[in-house]
Parts: sequence; C-alpha cells; structure tokens
Amino acid sequence: MSLSSSSKQCILITLLISIFFVSKAQIDLSHRFTYEEFDTNATGNLYFRLENNNFVKNNEYFGEYTEGYTLPGYSIQPSLMYYAGNKVRIKIGSHLVKYSGTNNFTEVVPVVSAHVKIGKNWDMVLGSIKGHVHHKLIEPLFSSDWQYFVSTETGAQFYHNTSNYG
Repeated sequence: MSLSSSSKQCILITLLISIFFVSKAQIDLSHRFTYEEFDTNATGNLYFRLENNNFVKNNEYFGEYTEGYTLPGYSIQPSLMYYAGNKVRIKIGSHLVKYSGTNNFTEVVPVVSAHVKIGKNWDMVLGSIKGHVHHKLIEPLFSSDWQYFVSTETGAQFYHNTSNYG
C-alpha cells in the first residue's frame, strides 16, 4: 500500500508544523507554586506577599493495593520580603494548611529564608527553599502529591539561572 502525493504532503506539513511546538514528557505543575524572582533594583524595599493554593485532590482508587481518598482544602502563605541590599533578600512569614472538614488549620509552619545572589547567574537560598514542583523531577522520584502533605521544604539550595533551564 502506497500513500498518495497529497497524503505525503499532509504528513510533511504536519511534521514541519509540530517542530515549533514545545513538548514535555511530564506534567508541569509549577503554576501551582510561585517563587518571587530576585529583583536587584529593590534595595531597601519591603513587600507583602500572599500566596494561595486551593485544591481538590481526587484519588478515588478501588483496589487492593491503594486506598482511595479525596482531599479538598487550601494552603495560604502570607509573608514579608525585605531587600537588605542588591544581593540579599530576607523573607519571614507563615505557611498555613487547612483541609476541608477540619475545624482548625492542619499545619502552621514558620517560613524564614535568606536569598543571596552569589554571582550573575548563581543564587543561594537558606531556610525555606524553592521546592516542591520546582525540583522538576519525574513522578517516580518526586511525587507531585507532596505539595498537599508537605508544606514547605527547608535547607540550603544553590541554583543556576540560564535561559536553557529553569
């Protein structure tokens, strides 16, 4: 069976058009968590930042290996950010998680971090780091469901900003 010339042209045009589309091999969930990029021109400024993530996680499985659940709720993170110089930013706030059906917040965690520009493209974050879905790891290595159960990640983080990654 051979293809007609119009079919070949259609396939060729489809392939050429598809070259211009970006595809990813995994789900991009970074829209759920934002991280304020460093502003080197904000020296001496104090900002109030309010982050919110409303969710309804529906994992209703009926099998012998995994018990299903539905998880509605929200997380909210009010914070103050102060630029102590053109290379240092301090962030202080709290992260609150509330699951629907509970009377109180399920989790209340302090958020404290220092973000330091250590070079043109190099950054260091100490304290509450740029975590969760920003790690950009595949699902078997880092479950995206952790964003509902683990409020903030803490530690020391070094990362490099380029146009090719990040």
